[in-house]
Amino acid sequence: MRAAAEHLSALLGDFGPESRVEQAGFSTDADETLMLASVIVASDLSNGSRKVATEDVAGETWVGWKDALPPLATLVKVLKEANPNVLSLVELVDRFASQYGWLDDMTRARDVVDWLVETNGEYFRRFDGNVAYWKGPLASKAQIFLELSGCPATDEEIATVVSPSNVRSVSGALSNARLAGHLVRTADRKWALPKWGLEEYVQGEELIVQLIGQLGGRPSLRRLIAEVGDRFARNSVTLWASTSPRFVLEDSYVRLRAEDEPIKLRAPINDARLYRHERDHLWSVIVAIDYDRMYQTSTVLPVAIAPLVPIEYEQKEVLDCNGTCVTVAWTSQVPTLQSSNGFRDVCLHLGAHTGDEILLTFPGDGRLDAKLVPNTRMQRKPLEIVRRHIGGSGTEDLIADVAYAVGFDGTIDRDFTTDEVVERLRARGHTDFNNALFEIHPELGD
Repeated sequence: MRAAAEHLSALLGDFGPESRVEQAGFSTDADETLMLASVIVASDLSNGSRKVATEDVAGETWVGWKDALPPLATLVKVLKEANPNVLSLVELVDRFASQYGWLDDMTRARDVVDWLVETNGEYFRRFDGNVAYWKGPLASKAQIFLELSGCPATDEEIATVVSPSNVRSVSGALSNARLAGHLVRTADRKWALPKWGLEEYVQGEELIVQLIGQLGGRPSLRRLIAEVGDRFARNSVTLWASTSPRFVLEDSYVRLRAEDEPIKLRAPINDARLYRHERDHLWSVIVAIDYDRMYQTSTVLPVAIAPLVPIEYEQKEVLDCNGTCVTVAWTSQVPTLQSSNGFRDVCLHLGAHTGDEILLTFPGDGRLDAKLVPNTRMQRKPLEIVRRHIGGSGTEDLIADVAYAVGFDGTIDRDFTTDEVVERLRARGHTDFNNALFEIHPELGD
């Protein structure tokens, strides 16, 4: 440190008026020179000023630097000229030394660079034998991380180094950097530098759109699956082709849906996640709460809720949820509840923790009701599994309550039969619910 201070003192002598230094009471004493060094480090970097702040030098506020930037500003300038903003320590020292004509005294330059890096952690970060400018935006830091790692990385891996407490902001910065051409997405959540020349990831639905165009506009589902190969699972391709609003599946052939063509929606009575809760004539869905995941993605809702919101494909709707504005968006395969726009606040206000569950009810009129429900997924008690979806308590009138919950109105044996209830339950395909009910009433499962 003393060596660095002596070099900095000499640098001030080279570029600043010595008389003012003497008037300020500085000498060649190492401790006092360190004070001088701290003055140098106070360089005004925000506007590129070639001056350095002092408490007071002979009644003046600034000490001039002639034609050279102060050392800290020079170090930042050298790193910001690199792309990305990181250099090996050897190269950094060499470039820094060239700014002051120190190429014949690299020890001097190394001492000053080491001291500046160690005492200005808000500007710099060391990575083994490298030094990075670390006061730039998240995207710049991500590029530095990828440059040093030499291989693609996920949002979480990048955030661990760049901003561990804010994965969501990092994910957003990565997406924006991709749009600007600074990053390439090579997998669902993996990122790389463009100069690596890796193939860019295409989302499943986007790939199907491309393939439909390349295969004449109406390929068979079997042909689509074969063309996709091992990039996505066979079941995923089938699901996208059969359920996404972007496609129409007719007689095992897939085509794009026309803009004016209506979307065929599954009715609430046929959706395994929707039940009429507590005999209130309103359809409800239970969603699990995971605050960590909320930072990265939205809460998926059944597509059958679209007419209940109501919402059209490729639209967003703002709803009043327990007095808080939340946004439901249908911009992909299914509608989602945007976690960033109020829903997280709703969950916190209800006292929900990660692992808890929220019952969402759609009364219409621009409203969405939310309440905390007991989480019995891990307890596996049959009656609790059934009742958490349909409300009520006990086993009395359980079959009648289940019938109402899946869309039957009226009385059993007068308006509908038990067999019809069981047939609808099986068609809905909610295995855990059905197994729990059949365990309570084995005669239904025969």
